[in-house]
Amino acid sequence: MKKISIWRRRIVRWWVVLCLGSATTVWGTESNLLDQAELLLKQDQAGQALQLLAPEEIQRAGQVDYDYLLGVAYLANNLPEPASFALERVVAQNPRHAAAWLDLGRAYLMMGDHIRAKAVFDTILDLQPPPAARATVMRHLAALERPSDSGSYVFNGFVDAALGWDSNINTSPRQDLMTVPALGGLQVKLNPKNVKMRDRYGRFTAGGDASILLTGTLRSVSSVRTNFKRFRHSPEFHTDDAEVRTGLQYGFRDSLVVINAIGQWATLGPQLNRRSWGGNIDWWQRLNTNHHLLFSNQLMRHQYPAPWLADNNFDQQASSLSWIYSPDSQRWQWASQVFGAREVGAADRTDGNARLSGVRFQGVWRDTVDTEWYLVAGALRGQYDRANPAFLINRKDRQWSVGAGVAWKATKSTSVQLRWDYIARHSNIPISEYARHDVGVSVRYDFR
Repeated sequence: MKKISIWRRRIVRWWVVLCLGSATTVWGTESNLLDQAELLLKQDQAGQALQLLAPEEIQRAGQVDYDYLLGVAYLANNLPEPASFALERVVAQNPRHAAAWLDLGRAYLMMGDHIRAKAVFDTILDLQPPPAARATVMRHLAALERPSDSGSYVFNGFVDAALGWDSNINTSPRQDLMTVPALGGLQVKLNPKNVKMRDRYGRFTAGGDASILLTGTLRSVSSVRTNFKRFRHSPEFHTDDAEVRTGLQYGFRDSLVVINAIGQWATLGPQLNRRSWGGNIDWWQRLNTNHHLLFSNQLMRHQYPAPWLADNNFDQQASSLSWIYSPDSQRWQWASQVFGAREVGAADRTDGNARLSGVRFQGVWRDTVDTEWYLVAGALRGQYDRANPAFLINRKDRQWSVGAGVAWKATKSTSVQLRWDYIARHSNIPISEYARHDVGVSVRYDFR
């Protein structure tokens, strides 16, 4: 019995030693991770610090020291939105963490959310910060109050070059023979240019947006975007298009309203194919840190200058409601949208007026700090109110789309994207049916 008692005591001792050793190892690993990240941030190696911290976010979100360093790393990499989520977790657990409050205010400023930024800076002043920190806060508050100061003007731009392959560059049916009921069931052979064509292409896109603080939380906003697409063997389908928007943005509480006037132009081959103008209103509502809603309403007039296309002119009013969800980890995001539209055509529009409705879903998953995967899917239904004079029935469409891709951030400003898109329209009017694959790779550079 005495020997058994001795062995029991030895086993207990070894068990205690092993438990203490394991706990020490885990604590040491966590401490080393934070120490390494902090050192990298001090050495201006924010990218490496984020690569070290981000993969641990699911397991460690909620730990004050970890969340603070993560927020600082996101902020140093010009990623203010995920930085705000991490820093919000810090101040929720430690309301007197002045450094976290200050960086949270900076994150809101970078996001253009001046209402929340001002509220944060006011909170910092209540904490009685040291003179240096107080001076920084006062400078930020002064910039928010005076449009002529730093931070009142924001500009972002990008250029994007792509190579790709399109299985249906003219969005046309595959069959070249159509049975036409208005001609007694006679079969008509289509022009080859109106039958499905495939080709390789090159595309160049550039754009930018700017905003100027006018007063308080009211800003003027403008954007421009141009796109040039060239096909390898089909120059008659080369396209150029441009869009210009200008308007006002106003923020209050957890809402943001943007009103824009819109102008669009598009060419097909050497000629102007379409011009459009109108306006829209977007209303963003932040429900909490995870849930956002977006309501959008747009009214546009679309005109085709060529005399033989004039019967395609129409006015369109479209509305949509979107829900966006982002978890605290910011590793993925989900968005869903429902929308509806009404088109009022010209007096001699072939299929008359139309009612459209549909849904759209999008998911984005961040694999690492530098890599994002995305998946989109949508469905659209269209119904027209006039019998087609050739096919003697009212047109009805069902359209499906799906897309997937991956974007890799090569540097802070440069990214590479691979993508695939598929769209198929089924219609009771055979000439309106088509299916299309589009595969491409692009390189994008962002600047500000």
